Amino acid sequence: MRKLYGVFFLFIICFTIGYSVINHTTYQYQISRDPAAVKNSFDLTHLSGESLQEAIHQKLVAKLEIIKSAEETSISVGHYSFVNSQGEKKLACREFDQVSFEFEADGSSVSNGKPTMEVQGRCDFSPDLLRTQPLSIPVARILGEAPGDGDFTTQNVYVKFSNLAEVWPRTWILKSIKLSHSKGKVQAVIVESEEVTQYLGHPVVITW
Repeated sequence: MRKLYGVFFLFIICFTIGYSVINHTTYQYQISRDPAAVKNSFDLTHLSGESLQEAIHQKLVAKLEIIKSAEETSISVGHYSFVNSQGEKKLACREFDQVSFEFEADGSSVSNGKPTMEVQGRCDFSPDLLRTQPLSIPVARILGEAPGDGDFTTQNVYVKFSNLAEVWPRTWILKSIKLSHSKGKVQAVIVESEEVTQYLGHPVVITW
């Protein structure tokens, strides 16, 4: 009986220690979001120079996602970790605070050029760190207004239109993706439409 109590006591001690270690490790990961804990699938901290820039552009495009509903169209891009120019490990949305997309209307044009749409919002990452948080274009609200140059603002997204004609364009081609800092503290990352087509094999088009 004494031997049985000893085994049981030892089991309790091991279980308590093991649970404490696991709980502490999980808590640190969820709170700190340390880039060292980021999955290798988007960890670019081992790259630098031109190799890093190319990998960043590929990551942004590879995870690009567009979700449409009757009310809005949401767009997000890939997220990543890297080492910045100061040698610090960073998550992209900790280095940049803005993400923006520029679209050009397909087919239609006015005297000043083709209609353009700029979508801009805060750079935040998804819970799994794989993508930026989606920026939602309030399509239903936009189409309910008379066409013309101007802007629409929601809680977290700014949409600006230029060179609009008398009818809302219904097909938009992605011209660029941009990560930037609102105060210009770091050099922006820009992916042009040619690169998007190169990486995906086709242009990115949204229709309303």
